Amino acid sequence: KEQEFMHRRGEWAIEQGRVSTPSRITVPFLAAAAGPALLSFLLGHWRVSPDHQLVAVFLLTAPMLALLAVQTTLPGFASGYLGVMLIAAMLAIPMEALIADQVPGPMRSTLYSLMSLSLQAGGVALSFGFSWLVPLVGIGGFWLLLAGVLLLAGVGAAFDLHWERRAAIAAARP
Repeated sequence: KEQEFMHRRGEWAIEQGRVSTPSRITVPFLAAAAGPALLSFLLGHWRVSPDHQLVAVFLLTAPMLALLAVQTTLPGFASGYLGVMLIAAMLAIPMEALIADQVPGPMRSTLYSLMSLSLQAGGVALSFGFSWLVPLVGIGGFWLLLAGVLLLAGVGAAFDLHWERRAAIAAARP
């Protein structure tokens, strides 16, 4: 139902000339490009480690996906989608920093290949593995479920970083 509604709204906007083909391509690209730019700007003002940046991106993505899931209008959906893209694009900087810091140069290209393969395999597995869930809970319900998983992952990673830091402080004490 909701997917049909959004599809009809999108077709109407395109028919009315409110959404042009160049804007359908350019706007998501600009949102994806703005994510790293925004993160660079923020990092210019606050010093945050890459692992904390990744946790923050997870914790920001979860509520944005939840907001996206409950949108019923085309402008609301479009702005929510662009917000999710903007935040998701912020992952590039901390991920590259962690890879450069943790992985030796000769192994980096292998890691990138494995990351690409796992991303593709994960997308296929999710598409086929959870496609049965979409008719039961709808696209919005699936996004809410994904938001919950990201929130739990972000909170878990935040606790992990906290306990790791506490252990490092305890180990540094004489």
